[in-house]
Amino acid sequence: MKPITWSILLQSRGAIKLGGNPDMDGVARVAFENGMEEAIIIGKDHTGFCMHPTRFGVMHPSLKINLTKGLAEALHKYGIRAIAYVNFGMDGEAGRRHRDWLQEKSPGQPALVTPDHYADLCVFSPYLKEYMLPVVKEILLDCGADGIFFDTMSAFFYCACPVCRAAFKKAFDKELPLADNPEDPAWDLYGPWQYERMCNCLQTVYQHIRDWKPGASVLFNHLGGPAWPFPLPEVVEGMISCDPPAFFPWVSMYASYQSSLPTTGDVFIERFARGWGDRNANTTLTMRYKSAAIFAHRQRFCIGDRIHSDWRLGPGTTEALKTIQAVWRQFNRALPDELLNAPDFLLLHPEAYRLGPARKAFQKPGDKRQANGWLAALGGYRLLMDCGRSFMTLPEMALTRQLQPGRVLIIPAAEYVKPETDALIDGFVTGGGTVLLVERVPRLDDGSLPKWCGFSTVEEDSAGPRVGAVYLPDLGTCRRGKDDERPLLRSNVCKLESAGAEAVFYGYPQEHAEFLHKTPYASFYMASDSTPMDTPLLTCFRYGRGKVWFLNCAMFTDYTDGALPVYKHWMENLLRRIHPRADFELVSPGGDVEIVSYRHPRKRETVHVLLNHGGRRTSLRHLFTSEQVIAPQPAYPVTLRIRSKADLHITVDGKPVEAVRRGASVHVPIVMDSLWKFVKCTEKS
Repeated sequence: MKPITWSILLQSRGAIKLGGNPDMDGVARVAFENGMEEAIIIGKDHTGFCMHPTRFGVMHPSLKINLTKGLAEALHKYGIRAIAYVNFGMDGEAGRRHRDWLQEKSPGQPALVTPDHYADLCVFSPYLKEYMLPVVKEILLDCGADGIFFDTMSAFFYCACPVCRAAFKKAFDKELPLADNPEDPAWDLYGPWQYERMCNCLQTVYQHIRDWKPGASVLFNHLGGPAWPFPLPEVVEGMISCDPPAFFPWVSMYASYQSSLPTTGDVFIERFARGWGDRNANTTLTMRYKSAAIFAHRQRFCIGDRIHSDWRLGPGTTEALKTIQAVWRQFNRALPDELLNAPDFLLLHPEAYRLGPARKAFQKPGDKRQANGWLAALGGYRLLMDCGRSFMTLPEMALTRQLQPGRVLIIPAAEYVKPETDALIDGFVTGGGTVLLVERVPRLDDGSLPKWCGFSTVEEDSAGPRVGAVYLPDLGTCRRGKDDERPLLRSNVCKLESAGAEAVFYGYPQEHAEFLHKTPYASFYMASDSTPMDTPLLTCFRYGRGKVWFLNCAMFTDYTDGALPVYKHWMENLLRRIHPRADFELVSPGGDVEIVSYRHPRKRETVHVLLNHGGRRTSLRHLFTSEQVIAPQPAYPVTLRIRSKADLHITVDGKPVEAVRRGASVHVPIVMDSLWKFVKCTEKS
């Protein structure tokens, strides 16, 4: 597992005094003592200030030294590579000097420029070639940086500046669609066009850097990660870095996503709190927990640190790095690189969450697809975790690598899949694979339905003004009593016409559903009707030697807000029905424990990380919620079920435990009395 890395930054303002009492060697020595092989240092910040004497950019007015070069040289003395941070699309100093480089949300309305802060620039203006690339060249050649970490942020947002309008006009002989006219047909042209010019821009940057310094590292924050889950130049086989919000389940979800790709990725966390007080607001338990959520998936933790403006470390940094490094050592011993990921389920993170159908919604202002996609992604991750399933989140570009026999592919709320994905799934199911669609049936380029879904027509419910309700049928979860109360799910359902898909069971509408759909009171829920719906809630289509299931409700999206135990129990029973031969299942009363499973490629051995998330049940709709682990979680029992006919030698944290055989499975009782457990299962010879 790659050693931890470190981002030593400060986003400055002009009035801040920088570098007055630097300790470059002290910074580098701490990195060396904590096993780092590379670190991210400051090159150019959000405000636009360079930290070195520059012929093309703007050096910070208070600096008397070359900070970038000094840090690079200090790190090199300890054999550590120095990667320079450069904000790619934000630069207040450039924006104040070149108003024609600013992004425009509508013609003649450039991005906000304050006297002293960042501004959003158009990377397709002369800014890239006349300013950005020359500054990057200085950082690489004059300051000795070994690579560049680009923070893309707003770089490829929609822009209606004269350069972008002229480029669109030249490409299509049409006017660029404007944000105040979302129905303009030209939006269907804009998305693919913006995607292509973004790729061309990235390739240009890569090529220049490699020409100047062969072997230099080039990272673009976010690109290729869950927020931008699609192939870009050097993304699929390269290293991806992305910074999630630092609370449950974002950190685990990002690490799981990156584990699906061939190269280890950076999970870059800096939003523990804010600014210089990042670690002051964090307990040791919190840092151990966040670290474990990354290391459980064998990804690299890039620790975002706010260095003191004198450019020296406070004692909190040293202690924090020691804490995180100690956790890394434990996971590195338990999870050697030769282990292979062994998920039973694959949770797809579709490209359409960001791109829309055939990339037609890419960077369209006001488009809600990504926000809605996050709800399904987060709810799905939390629900599968609570159900105790060994699973992996992955983008479409990882399917070729990960879509293997014995795994079930879950596709949540995808409105579209691209042709390559359609072909992969078709072959997977034909060959005996299983797919579970949830909430929606995806469309293809021409708006048609995939052959493997089993439907001739799917019509999303749009009759009601608000989200409706469906009562779930009994899967061993109904409360027993005089009314046999069914679980209520906040969801609409799709109207279906079968082309071979068979109904498995039906849900129940609320009483007076037709009336409520036509009033503003659609979110006031009535009791369950006694008559099932006409449309099935679960279908199954046999296609080739495999099966495609469709769960016709927003189970994952609703679980984002309402993570109720009854949904967990209901979904547990459904998953057992869909994948009866899953290798691993963690049974716990309330969920909350994530299982990440590995298999040895030569030995008959599996290793499992059990990560204790400690009963979190807040809504996941809102970003930047703060959370702390302030005391050890109460101990509670769980059971790891392993499908195996062999006799197993089982250890938990290195200590042998007794297991119980029940049929084709071995049941391992475990008490979760710590943040994580390592379980190793070896077949006896």
